[in-house]
Amino acid sequence: MIQLLRTGREVGKESIFYSGYNTLAKAEWQRYITKALLSHVPDFSDADYGTVLMRLMIDSDRTITDVRPLTMKTSMLAMIGFNAIDGGPKWIPAQYKGKKVKTILIQPLTIANPYK
Repeated sequence: MIQLLRTGREVGKESIFYSGYNTLAKAEWQRYITKALLSHVPDFSDADYGTVLMRLMIDSDRTITDVRPLTMKTSMLAMIGFNAIDGGPKWIPAQYKGKKVKTILIQPLTIANPYK
């Protein structure tokens, strides 16, 4: 996952998925997004498998905004990723010089065809 401030600078302390347990935040995020994707695998066509890059913003108030796919824009993978991220829990915002800031995240979502 790539995180930048809106100005393009790197953040001091990254945004993290709020799981209630900061030490497990990355594992909880991976579990959350994996569950959302795998529940739709039977609906995928061959064109829906691959890697979609999702862009999202985490506002300083913990809100997820501006979610959009950067690749595979018309795929089922992009649609499911969008719905999972846009309708997902709030995040803990990034910090820059001790202040909560809005950040842009690029999140790759990859799924391979289990039938091949």
